[in-house]
Amino acid sequence: MKSLLKRYLGMKSLLKGYLGMKSLLKGYLGMKSLLKGYLGMKSLLKGYLGMKSLLKGYLGMKSLLKGYLGMKSLLKGYLGMKSLLKGYLGMKSLLKGYLGMKSLLKRYLGMKSLLKGYLGMKSLLKRYLGMKSLLKGYLGMKSLLKGYLGMKSLLKGYLGMKSLLKGYLGMKSLLKGYLGMKSLLKRYLGMKSLLKGYLGMKSLLKGYFGMKSLLKGYLVMKSLLKGHLGMKSLLKRYLGMKSLLKGYLGMKSLLKGYFGMKSLLKGCLVMKNLLKGYLGMKRLLKGYLGMKSLLK
Repeated sequence: MKSLLKRYLGMKSLLKGYLGMKSLLKGYLGMKSLLKGYLGMKSLLKGYLGMKSLLKGYLGMKSLLKGYLGMKSLLKGYLGMKSLLKGYLGMKSLLKGYLGMKSLLKRYLGMKSLLKGYLGMKSLLKRYLGMKSLLKGYLGMKSLLKGYLGMKSLLKGYLGMKSLLKGYLGMKSLLKGYLGMKSLLKRYLGMKSLLKGYLGMKSLLKGYFGMKSLLKGYLVMKSLLKGHLGMKSLLKRYLGMKSLLKGYLGMKSLLKGYFGMKSLLKGCLVMKNLLKGYLGMKRLLKGYLGMKSLLK
C-alpha cells in the first residue's frame, strides 16, 4: 500500500516532468534567442552612438548646402578680384584725368588767347609798317625845318607833319604789338598744353569708366572675403557629409538594435523558463525512476 502511494506520486511527478520536458525544449529555443538578444544589445549600443552621429550629420548636411553657395560666391569673388585690379588702374587713370580736365579748361582759355594773339600779330605787322613810316616822318620833320626856309618845301613839310602824327599813333600801336607778341608766345605754349589737355580728356573718359568698375570691384572684394570664409566652411561640410553617411548606417543599426532589445527581453523571460525547465528535467528523472518502481 505504501509502495502504491509512492508509485501514484511518481505518476503525478511523471506528468509534471513531461510538462517540464516541453518547457525545457522551449527554454532551449529561448537560450538561442538570448544569445541573439545579447548581440542585439551590443548592436543597440552601436546604434545609440550612430544616432548621435546622425544628428551631427544632419547639421553637417545643412552646413554643406551653405558651403555650396559659398563655393559659388568664391568663383564670383575670383572674377571680382580680377575686376578690382582693373578698377585700381582705372582709379589711377581717373586722378590723372581729373588733373587733365583742369588743364583742359586752362588750355581752352589759352586757345581763345591764341586767336586773339594771331589778330595781335597781324596788328604788329601793321605797326611795323607804321614804325617805318615814323622814320620817314622824322626825316620829314628835318625836311620841314628846311621847308620853313623854302616855301616850296613847306607844302612837302606839311604832308610830313601829317605823316609824323600817323607815325606817333604807329609807335603807340607798336608798343601794344610788342605786348601782343609776348601774349602770342604764351598762347603758343597754351596751344601745346591744349593738345595735352585733349589727351587728358580722353584719359578722363576712360577714368570715369574705371571709377564705375572700381565700385563694382569693391563690392566683389567684399564678396571674395565672404567666399573665402565659405571655402573654409565647405571643408567642414564635406566632413559633415561623411559623418551623415556614417549616421545613416548607425540609424539602420539602431533599428536592428531595437528589435534586438525586444528579443533580449523575450530571451530574459525564456532564461527564467529555462531554469524552470531544468528543475522539471530533474523532476522527470525522479518521475522516471518512480515509473520504473511502479512497474516493479
